[in-house]
This record gives sequence, C-alpha cells and structure tokens, in this order.
Amino acid sequence: MNCEICNGNGWFKQANYQLEIMEWVQCYDCLAQEKYLEELTEKTAKLINKSSAEKLSLLLAKYCVNKIESERLETMLNEKNFVGLMSFLEVNIRSE
Repeated sequence: MNCEICNGNGWFKQANYQLEIMEWVQCYDCLAQEKYLEELTEKTAKLINKSSAEKLSLLLAKYCVNKIESERLETMLNEKNFVGLMSFLEVNIRSE
C-alpha cells in the first residue's frame, strides 16, 4: 500500500504553528485502510470457518507444494517439522 500522504510510512510531518515546530502525525488514511483490512479479515475468517478442515488442509498443502522447493518440503515432512511448516506459511502468506 502506497499512501499519497505519508508514502506508506503511517506517519507524516505537519506544522504545529502554536509550538512553531514540525511534528510527526499519524496518517488517518492509513489507519482507516488498516481498520478496513482487519474487518475484511474477520469477515473472511467467519466465512472460511464454515468450510471443512480437510478442504483448508488441502488448500494449504497445495500452496506449500507450489511455494517450497521439493527437497526442502520432503525434509520437513520426513522430520514431521510442523513448526517449520507453519512458520513458512505464516511468513509467506503475510508477505503476499
């Protein structure tokens, strides 16, 4: 997300004429966008919650097969590295 006001930083400088300084102010457009995305996430989670665990597992498995190189995925599966797999999913799904 690239905001025109703060360039995606979430903060921008604004003149405070009473104190005669420039101060950092939080960007309300970015806050509104974050709130909107959180609401969308909650609504989506409620909808997905109605799906079966098998369907969700299959979707995540397909994602892993497409994103992780085969040897690394096989190693994770052989070692039953659940934490590593979940960490991979958490990091990669957030970054997209």
